[in-house]
Amino acid sequence: MHVLLKFSIENDQLFVSMNSMSDELRMIEGKVVEISKLQELFAENVLHQVSLCYSVSTYFSPSFHCDRLKQLKTLLIRLKNLRRIYQKEMNK
Repeated sequence: MHVLLKFSIENDQLFVSMNSMSDELRMIEGKVVEISKLQELFAENVLHQVSLCYSVSTYFSPSFHCDRLKQLKTLLIRLKNLRRIYQKEMNK
């Protein structure tokens, strides 16, 4: 009987621990979604700046900033690809 009580207590502790981890996982998922939205907004703004940079470069010579914006655009494309891979892994 003592062993059953011990297993029951351990079972209850595991259940509480699992619920806690489940809550933490939901919180992390929410943060990942928020980060994803912010990344998309950032990407849109950078792409807008790149297009502005191209417009301005027709009037002025290309500048250091335009090159940096092109690099940011490349980085954002890589980040989008990584996010897609991560989301596929989360959905498995």
